[in-house]
Amino acid sequence: MLGTPQAINSVCNGEIDFAVVTTPTNVEGPLKEIKLKAFQEILVGGRSFAPIVSEKLSFKDLEKYPFICLGMKTTTYNFYSQLFNKYGCEIIPDIETATTDQVLPLVKSELGLAFLPEEMAEEEIRKRKIVQIGLNEEIPKRYVCMLYDFKRPMSLIAQKLKK
Repeated sequence: MLGTPQAINSVCNGEIDFAVVTTPTNVEGPLKEIKLKAFQEILVGGRSFAPIVSEKLSFKDLEKYPFICLGMKTTTYNFYSQLFNKYGCEIIPDIETATTDQVLPLVKSELGLAFLPEEMAEEEIRKRKIVQIGLNEEIPKRYVCMLYDFKRPMSLIAQKLKK
């Protein structure tokens, strides 16, 4: 599995016909982006963070807590780095992961707070294995999208999948 920057490079280099990645992609022609599905991320923590569930935290407040996120060379890291900067603070992860699916077990193990797609976290919230923590600031909606080079012919299978 490639991260978004690596996937974009692979599409540009013709190594793959298309990539399914998350926004922001910041692609320029000849790459085309087709949004497939919107998703919203939420802030979550293990059950030990239940006492702060009733509070609404700011991004600045998050600097006081252990934080889990994807690694520095990912689009998600860059997205949150810019978001933290917008609110006058800095993202300083205590734990970095390679993929989003590695974040949830770390949250459940009480190792820190993290942003996860709501769909990925909802079952664990319902089972009360993790808690959702409110924020004063809004997290912009993101998208899963397909990227391809419209100047390069796609294989027949890739064309069918695109449709």
